[in-house]
Amino acid sequence: MSNNNINNTIYDISTIQQVLINSPLEGIKMLPLNSTILVKASEWEKCLERINVLCSTKWNKKHKYSGKGLVFGETKKCHRAGQYITNRQLRLAQKDTKACSCTAALKIIQHLDNPNVVTFCQTRAHVNHVPGDWDEVRTLPLPSEAIKIIEDQLKSGSSCRSTRISVLRQIDSWGVGVRKPNYEEIYNRMRKMTTLLYMFASDENASISIWLNVKLAEQNYCIFEINLSVYNDGKKQFAFGFQSPMQVSIMRISQSFCLDATHSISSRSDEVLYTLVTRHPQTGKGFPVAYMVTNNQTAIPIKLWLDHLRIKSSFVPMNITIDCSIMEVNAIKEALPHATIHYCDFHVLRAWQHNLDSKIKLNASYTSEQLGNYKTALKNYLRHILIESNEDVFLRAIEDFKLMVQDQPQFLKYFEKKWTENEELLRRWGRPYISQQHQRYVTNNYVESWHNQLKTIYFGRARIRRLDRLIFILTNDVEFYFEQEVERIHFNNGKMGPIDNELARNSFVASKIQNDMLPSMILNPLGETGNSMDDYNGEWQIRSFVTEDKWYTVNISNDLIQSCTCPNFLTRQIPCKHSHLLKRYCGAKFSFIEQREIAGVVLNRQDAVNANENEVEEEVEEELESGGTAEDRGVYVFDEIAAYSATMHHGFEDLQTLKTIPGLDQTKADLIKRALADAVRLMDEYRSENPSYFRNLNTQR
Repeated sequence: MSNNNINNTIYDISTIQQVLINSPLEGIKMLPLNSTILVKASEWEKCLERINVLCSTKWNKKHKYSGKGLVFGETKKCHRAGQYITNRQLRLAQKDTKACSCTAALKIIQHLDNPNVVTFCQTRAHVNHVPGDWDEVRTLPLPSEAIKIIEDQLKSGSSCRSTRISVLRQIDSWGVGVRKPNYEEIYNRMRKMTTLLYMFASDENASISIWLNVKLAEQNYCIFEINLSVYNDGKKQFAFGFQSPMQVSIMRISQSFCLDATHSISSRSDEVLYTLVTRHPQTGKGFPVAYMVTNNQTAIPIKLWLDHLRIKSSFVPMNITIDCSIMEVNAIKEALPHATIHYCDFHVLRAWQHNLDSKIKLNASYTSEQLGNYKTALKNYLRHILIESNEDVFLRAIEDFKLMVQDQPQFLKYFEKKWTENEELLRRWGRPYISQQHQRYVTNNYVESWHNQLKTIYFGRARIRRLDRLIFILTNDVEFYFEQEVERIHFNNGKMGPIDNELARNSFVASKIQNDMLPSMILNPLGETGNSMDDYNGEWQIRSFVTEDKWYTVNISNDLIQSCTCPNFLTRQIPCKHSHLLKRYCGAKFSFIEQREIAGVVLNRQDAVNANENEVEEEVEEELESGGTAEDRGVYVFDEIAAYSATMHHGFEDLQTLKTIPGLDQTKADLIKRALADAVRLMDEYRSENPSYFRNLNTQR
């Protein structure tokens, strides 16, 4: 056997193709026969894979051998070596065997005296086939690079069909001798990956149990799980839910929520997903804070779930918006009696219109066109009632509407019994009874939009077959997306979020008002023009930008712009153009921005504690014990104080509710009062000891 070295060049993955020669087939390379090739020992396996792709071959291990002076030695044979006799009697439609008695051989050796180099030498040529021929490619395996691309795309959520198209486009330029993947191979690869990603047992219930009790528990998820068979005569019914630490953090600083269920989440029609959604304080978008999956569509699982959230996650909502579901109303009233329930305006109006179409009738003397016009007039009046925010006007409009339909007893009975029979019913849908903080939740759009995204983007408009895959999607794909979206908006990367977009628009409109126009558009709390006041706290009057004789009241308290009476602020709860104009005039800051920053501090601190609670506590204790500087010790302490302050701010309405409870034990209330009084006194002492760091509230220094 000749063993002549072509040259002394040592090749690597980037240069190995230089040593190959052209084969009789165009676009296919081949190893030079009986020539030793030197490659880097650290990359010899990658070089062999590259040779296989370029030469349209595959070398399988035949046997290893050892000898004096060798690190290792190995002989490989062609993948078409050997013989195989097909049995057509059992499989009539069978492809020809790939074994064609090829005797090609490749020697791979690593010597002790030169361990950094591995030698390749093809000692026998291929026989009975031509590598790279059109009939040859079918016998090759998929390249490892193609398999990696397939797995990466499947992990990112691509379907089998879209993955195959994408992979075919990417490997189209790799050469004519590369086997391209078919749909079945990608599907089988996906099925194999599911076992690693979310299918931890063949039995679906066992896999879900592993998810809840092992996988999510290791990540500090708050888990809800209950067997509902005891409530349903032994029927196999269940309910389970979960929350990530980030979701718990957002839930604890929020007051208003949307609650709704969505069907068609799996191949079983009785399984539904309940989601609690709130508005994220930093992004301004809807943010899911808790999930529950159940096949029992009664109030029992909802009530048990809400009880769990209240006890385990400190869920104390002030307002919850739902569809017109009495089942959800009963569950919320029992689990969260302090929460105010509001019906989604869209669902209220849809219920009215549906019943109006079926219950309103006119006698035969009226044409169908006249009946349609009559119904349209009634629908428009109901729409007017639904958006009326003044209580007196609201109640008067209801009575006027009842007079309008007094000759329609069927609809009038429905309207009185279902919607206006008592004050509790009125408060569930009436706009005058919605608190200012809940104005953005008059519809269930936050949760409706979220469920649409889940089915369209994450499910690909197809029902999933197993609930363990639903858990995987919610805890991996969805959780990762929302984490990255919060980070993106926080760092102002890309387009602005909804909140920053509105603030920028309102600020721009206010900036277009000329300076000489400001005195005529702004009256201070004393009813005067000019900003010569020492104390800016109070109610300022700002003239409408559109209507000359229309004025709005902007309130400043604690030197912060708190609110405006314009419709935009009442609905959006974001500093409006009138607030921006007053800020430009007197220099006061927005309470909204201060609260947003505090919420960010609270969330960041909670995330840090959740990520490594023990480590943070140990570091703080070490700093305090070592007597570090005031700055070192104070950052953590004052962040914690800010977090408690934010919590007390959100607990204001709780205190108002506590006042109405008869026979309440006052002992704890006295303790709270003394603790808060001490806190205020200590803050005053801090301020008086460091006067140069604090702006005098009576001046604009």
